[in-house]
Amino acid sequence: MAPSFKYRYSSCRGPNEKGFSLIETLVVIAIVAIAAGMAVPNLLSHRPGWQLNRAANDLYSNLQWARLMAIRENAQCKVTIDGANNIYFIDLNPGQPNESRLRSIPILTTYENSGITLAATGTGVVIFSPRGMRNPPANTITISNGSGSFDIQASTSGVVTKERAS
Repeated sequence: MAPSFKYRYSSCRGPNEKGFSLIETLVVIAIVAIAAGMAVPNLLSHRPGWQLNRAANDLYSNLQWARLMAIRENAQCKVTIDGANNIYFIDLNPGQPNESRLRSIPILTTYENSGITLAATGTGVVIFSPRGMRNPPANTITISNGSGSFDIQASTSGVVTKERAS
């Protein structure tokens, strides 16, 4: 009788044994762990830039929200920048008997250990009228850390813009 060549060139596994061996699995896990170990420090170096971008987007969104609140409530809405304490406030009906603080956003507690600072030119106050227009004077709000900075402005028409500062 002639020898069967059916399994002659197969691995050491039998015909019904499928899957990976323990050694093959451990080798793959080791390769993935080495690749992850090389990637993590690179990702951590980008963290300050991500935090700055997030903080700038938060401020930009809150300025837009303040404008919308002024329109919705048919009242003035004031955003006050306190650069010394890295905090900004949003008030409805400023200077009126029914004045109410809508939001108080501290930058430092939101982005701990990120080195983010807040500064404003001029008075540091942005006031939106009930029609959504920005009342004078013009201000530029700068939010920065070691990785860069963003300038955020509200135009006279009330449009809020965010640009990376050079």
